[in-house]
Order: sequence, then structure tokens, then C-alpha cells
Amino acid sequence: MSMKYKTGEAARYLMNRGRRISKSRLEKYRARGPEDPRDRGPDFYRDQNGTCWYDEEALDRYAAAHVATLKFRAPVTQPANLRRIEVDQAS
Repeated sequence: MSMKYKTGEAARYLMNRGRRISKSRLEKYRARGPEDPRDRGPDFYRDQNGTCWYDEEALDRYAAAHVATLKFRAPVTQPANLRRIEVDQAS
């Protein structure tokens, strides 16, 4: 049986898994509608009192998907016109 987390606990759980996210960010993600193409956060459900809960598996999937995207980013080289040019100070 998996653990269930409230929003603040879920944010801490995700931070421990490499996904820096705050409680308020999770709340904002929940407010996004299904037509919104942006990140909607991990899957959640509400109980009969209106409290939002996150399953541990959903948090793990969300963190793994985010961390996987970070691994594919390559460092960007600096354009030649922005490189530092050493000037001869003796002249």
C-alpha cells in the first residue's frame, strides 16, 4: 500500500527526489485546466472534505519525468562574439 501525502508533505517529498517545488506551486498546478498545455503537476485526488492528496507512486512518476528531462540538457557554448578578449596592457 502506498503512502498518501497532503500538499506540503508532497512538496517536501518531491524536493527529496530532486524536484524543487513549493506547496504554493503545487496549488497553482492544480488550478490549471485540462486545456492548459503547461505542466499540471503530479496526479492528485480530493477526499469528501475537499483535501487534496497525492499518492507516492504519482509523486515518484512526476519526479522521475522531471529529472529525466534534466539529464538530456547539454551545456550551451558561449557565442564567439561574447567571449572575453584579452587586451595587451603593455601598449
